[in-house]
Amino acid sequence: MNKYIVPVAAHALFITFALTVLFFGFWECPFLKLTGLPCPTCGVLRALKSLLIGDIYGYFEYNFFAIPLVFTFLAAVHYGKFRKKKILRLLIVLTATANFVFYSTRIFVAFDIW
Repeated sequence: MNKYIVPVAAHALFITFALTVLFFGFWECPFLKLTGLPCPTCGVLRALKSLLIGDIYGYFEYNFFAIPLVFTFLAAVHYGKFRKKKILRLLIVLTATANFVFYSTRIFVAFDIW
């Protein structure tokens, strides 16, 4: 199998999905539909859209982990090309942990669970 198929397909899927949501805005989160709670990456596309139009406040309002999550996703897609895989794994774990802490805090505050 060609080694470029998976990264190219992942990029194409991500770009198609992002453009569909950003410009047409008709997609609804299945996690939100099923649980009534926002998903851990909720607001990433809206944050990126805000950043693209220059709304820095909107970026931080929606999800300020958007850029680290996107870069970590792209790095994970290209996992095989990295020489220092331990550093990449550490980056993935740190980003996922930080996003989980942010998500948990946001859920506790939004739903007044304290």
